[in-house]
Amino acid sequence: MNSSDSGRRHPAPEQLATVPLLASLNRQQLTDLAELIDVAEIAEGFPIVSEGAPGYAFYILAEGTAQVRRGDNVVRTLGPHDYFGEIAMIENTPRTAWVLAVEPCVVWMMFDNAFRTLESEHPEIAQVLQEAADARRG
Repeated sequence: MNSSDSGRRHPAPEQLATVPLLASLNRQQLTDLAELIDVAEIAEGFPIVSEGAPGYAFYILAEGTAQVRRGDNVVRTLGPHDYFGEIAMIENTPRTAWVLAVEPCVVWMMFDNAFRTLESEHPEIAQVLQEAADARRG
């Protein structure tokens, strides 16, 4: 980490390599991507994203368990290596669900400005996220 990071933490490329979504990336691509991803810790019971909020980031759950909820309904449960938020970030649309930490979580997040950097400087990496969003849309 360099001094311009202002205390920001990033995942190690080796950690990103364990995520199936990112398995096709080579070592240099993982290193470049890691610099654009921040690490955050979310306490149990707190939302990671809120339904209706702006979709300004993409998330990978690194540790812990979270629930995707629409209103009072649990849509699915997320665990390590699951990802969410890519569609809202790419399309700049509001969140369609809540994601709540049901135990302490560590999340890796990429903000939309970092994704735009990725699109211009590393389009082949951005394409992996775009393809994931396209696949979820069906």
